[in-house]
Amino acid sequence: MTLIREIRRTRWSLNGYRAVHDRGYPIVRAADLSVRYESGFALERVSFEVIKGERLAVVGPNGAGKSTLFKVIAGILPPTSGRVEIYGGAPGEHICVAYLPQRSMVDWRFPVTVYDVVMMGRVGRIGLLRRPRREDHQKVRQALERVGLSDLATRQIAQLSGGQQQRMFLAQALAQEAELMLLDEPFTGLDLPSQNELLDLLVRLQREEITLMVSLHDLNLAAQHFPRILLLNRSLIALGSPQEVLNTRTLLAAYGGYLHVLNEPTGNLVLGDTCCEGRGFDA
Repeated sequence: MTLIREIRRTRWSLNGYRAVHDRGYPIVRAADLSVRYESGFALERVSFEVIKGERLAVVGPNGAGKSTLFKVIAGILPPTSGRVEIYGGAPGEHICVAYLPQRSMVDWRFPVTVYDVVMMGRVGRIGLLRRPRREDHQKVRQALERVGLSDLATRQIAQLSGGQQQRMFLAQALAQEAELMLLDEPFTGLDLPSQNELLDLLVRLQREEITLMVSLHDLNLAAQHFPRILLLNRSLIALGSPQEVLNTRTLLAAYGGYLHVLNEPTGNLVLGDTCCEGRGFDA
């Protein structure tokens, strides 16, 4: 799927809506949410709430439904049954939700610049086929500055490192003025310095009361850097603090015998079993 098609499908589905936020509701509420494909359920009777300003990790094995969940919250994919609400309204009624896809879903050869991609975040506020205004250009420049990409604004996206690509997507979400950001496996393929840089940026965004839902396959990363964790394997296994969620009982329920949990004085250490090689976790 090309960069333009993925981003525009997200942005255009939200274009033109200005739903009023009812602050009496959580920013995200899922109630008995199910999504069924021809091959079976991707999600089955999932219910949870996310409070504004949270930094929540969504973890689970390969095929657990993490990407499906994000696409339903973003209004890209309709549920088979149940519902998801954003501030009490349907996802498609809000332009405050930004979905940041996996980098593997993007055609990085597409001939656009960093500035062009970040400007796409303004589509829902500009309107289709309308030219950006001075305010829109200002929002884009501010977003690029906040993620440290101002010097790379004119660079072609294929020339970015993995960490720079993720920061570009965050700049796009900031230009959109998103209050809820859904990051699908943003740390995959990043070296340690790039991971730390991205983590620092997510902490800064949370301090600005931006709500972050981040899907991960690295359970130790989730445990060390996220105050709350949602453990998913088609159904909701557990939701709470790392200590509440990452224990032998819940991990066995989600992963079967493919993980080992070592109970250390400083916390649980999660190790992958070698029998899983070749199967992998959700990317």
